[in-house]
Amino acid sequence: MFSPNVKYTYVVAGRSMEGCAISLVSVRSSNPAATRKWLALHPCGTAVKVFFDIERPDQCYLTNPKKHVATTLAAVAGFVLFGVLMNLMICYVVK
Repeated sequence: MFSPNVKYTYVVAGRSMEGCAISLVSVRSSNPAATRKWLALHPCGTAVKVFFDIERPDQCYLTNPKKHVATTLAAVAGFVLFGVLMNLMICYVVK
């Protein structure tokens, strides 16, 4: 598996901090080209947006962690809806 190895600095309330997490979930790929593509979008030395918890500024990511929560909730809702529909179809066929 390939994963970008990053390190970035950011400032919170005048205090310089360092981070290395890209996302709340692991960023890995079996395709080295995908990792190179991600790194090409964020060349070394360029400014990046850092998302951090205001109460725990050492917890930081380069992608918005709320994005993953919304995606997970949408996926769970989709599976629940699919299960309900399948249950209704089975009950209808059995009758």
